[in-house]
Amino acid sequence: MIREQRRYRKLTFGEDSLVLGVELGGTTCVAALARLSDPTKILERYEVPTVDPGTTLGKIVEWAWEKRGKIKAIGIAAFGPVQLEKSKPDYGCIMKTTPKVAFRGADVVGMFKDFDVPMHFETDVNAPAYGELTHGGHKDSSSIVYVTVGTGVGIGAIANGLPVHGLMHMEGGHFNPRRMAGDDYPGWSDVHPDSLESMISSRAIAERAKVDISELKDLTDDNPVWETIAYYMAEMCATITYLLSPHVIVLGGGVMNRDVLLPMVREKTTEILNGYVNVPRVTEEMDQYICRSVFSSNSGIVGALSLGSLALEEARSGN
Repeated sequence: MIREQRRYRKLTFGEDSLVLGVELGGTTCVAALARLSDPTKILERYEVPTVDPGTTLGKIVEWAWEKRGKIKAIGIAAFGPVQLEKSKPDYGCIMKTTPKVAFRGADVVGMFKDFDVPMHFETDVNAPAYGELTHGGHKDSSSIVYVTVGTGVGIGAIANGLPVHGLMHMEGGHFNPRRMAGDDYPGWSDVHPDSLESMISSRAIAERAKVDISELKDLTDDNPVWETIAYYMAEMCATITYLLSPHVIVLGGGVMNRDVLLPMVREKTTEILNGYVNVPRVTEEMDQYICRSVFSSNSGIVGALSLGSLALEEARSGN
């Protein structure tokens, strides 16, 4: 470890030095290359279907291998649950409780060890949270929460500039929000039927509106389902505010492409907080407190690329 620290400290990076970002999703795995100096500008992008670890990650390694001399750091974001504690023998692996059966126990970090560069491994929500904090233009912010609402619901957090870890990592989509009065939808999840994910993910919205998921895009903005979804998202934002008190809450994911949602979420969050959190960001600047990702659909891969800089910092400090 000491030799590694010294080697990393002696590294010098030219303008052509690259970072490799990998975003492992349930359907597609995305990889990208960017300059270390600006991970927000993607130079090359590669996508491959998420099939099994050997096939999916093997193709990415093969794609990036010809640039290995220029790649100085790697950032990896993966669906979970994942092992983030570096002292554990299964660090860098996807845990055996993941619903993605083919990836149970998969050693994601191990697939990239031959690049012999610093790596940082994170959840697929902590990564975009880190990217938003470091490159999203959120002035005077050292803590941020990123929420994705789509096929599932995930919540990632950065506090004092670093991703939040604990016994495991945040699984915010599984908390039970206060049920909306008159809402008799039972939720779709067999494990946590009253969870946020079970109540507001794309499947839940489709079942509530009695349409196929493929037809969600055709729902009109005045459909009452959006009022219900906004209520539960506001419950989430208020809970995040009370528990974590972040400087910013960023809402992402496919469901947030529905423009009518964001104003309703802000309004309902204000109603729920009822003046208790009496700080200007909440009382006067709600449009800056609860906002969309500046990177839109690229938030995940930009987050993974941004983790490369964190990997280098950790290597130099020996963490």
